[in-house]
Formats: sequence, structure tokens, C-alpha cells
Amino acid sequence: MVVGDWVDSAASIFSSEFMPPELNIRQAFRLAQLIILNKNRKLVPFNLNPVQQWYMDILFPAWSTEPITLRGLREIVLKARQLGFSTLILALFFLDTINTPNTTTVCVSHKAEATERLFQKVVLFYEMLPADLRPKTKYANRREYVFPDLHSTFFVGTAGSDNFGTGSTINNLHLSEVPLWKHADDLMVGLLPAVPDEGNIFVESTARGVGNWFHAEYTAAMVGDSVLT
Repeated sequence: MVVGDWVDSAASIFSSEFMPPELNIRQAFRLAQLIILNKNRKLVPFNLNPVQQWYMDILFPAWSTEPITLRGLREIVLKARQLGFSTLILALFFLDTINTPNTTTVCVSHKAEATERLFQKVVLFYEMLPADLRPKTKYANRREYVFPDLHSTFFVGTAGSDNFGTGSTINNLHLSEVPLWKHADDLMVGLLPAVPDEGNIFVESTARGVGNWFHAEYTAAMVGDSVLT
């Protein structure tokens, strides 16, 4: 789906149908169980703002009444600032990673500082889960969660600086502020094919110039001709 500049993101409630029997002893985590740091520096439940709800209604019409599985999405979003799009995509992918075994999630940002900020949101999601339900984890490094019992991984890296595992399967791919990437065209050749048909790709950015990869793909997507559509 192509999404315009004032649209934020979607939310999802994951069912347990993909969980093996030994993991069905608990209900799958839901978006409302996650905690975020709001603009007033307070820790609060992650309740969607009106723009997020609007977008969610488009992607998941029955989101408020039925369990919804995040599968096979290809989204390119030209966004406004301060609507929480990146946070919400991180939340969606974090939930999918801890609710669905054998899931690899990768988030790619444009510079190290932004990468660290994104990962700190994921750290907060994890650390604020109920302790008795929190899945076992270990750090491979300061920007990665490995969930050994689930065989799932959540990694946040910097475009051009990290090896995202050429040839590996990525189930969820979040590409943030792509116009600011160096050599975005070359990086996409390796990243996009790593996501299978049932995987999810979200590409998002604020408006950042003309003629770059994001601008070209967004323009193409408007007429159904993007590599994402």
C-alpha cells in the first residue's frame, strides 16, 4: 500500500494459531500491553492516536474485534513528523517476533544515533513486559535481542555499516528514513529479496528530496509499479 505524508501506522493483535503447543500456555502479547515513553516523559500504555487508528482501519478493518495476523504486507509511507510511525512499526514487528517462533526481524536506519534511538524503544517494550510472561532473551550485542526459546531475533542496524546476513531470510523488514541512506539502491538489492512473500516490508520516510531511491519508488508505487507493489 502507498500511504501519504500525514498518515502514521497500523496496529495488530496476533493470534496464537502460529504458536507451537508448548507456547500456547499464555495468550499472545498484544499492542496495548506495550509501554512507550510519551512526549511528557511519562511511561504510558501504547494507545493509538487518531491517525494511527485511521491507518489501522485501512490495513486491518476488524482490528478492534478480531485477532489479526501481520503477513505479506508491502508498505511505503511518506510521513509527517511526530506522528509515531517508526514507533508503531517497531511495536508491530516486536510483537510478531515474540509471538511467532522462528521469526527474524530487521530494522535499518540511516545513522548510528538514529539506530540507537530506535533500539531503545524496543528495549523499553521488552523490559516493561510482565516479568513472569517475558520471553527469555540474551543480547548478541547492544542492538539485538535473541530469544533462544523462540528461535527468534530482533536486530536494529545502520544502513551501510552492518551486515544484515546476505542470503538469510528476513521475516519483518523496517526501513527508516531511506532517502538519507548512502547507496540505498545497492543495499535494496540485498535486503528486499531476503523477505519471503509472507514476510512484511515497511519503508518509511519524511520528505527528503527528489531523485533518490525512496522518491522514485514512492512515485512508482502511486501507479502500481514499485518493487514493493
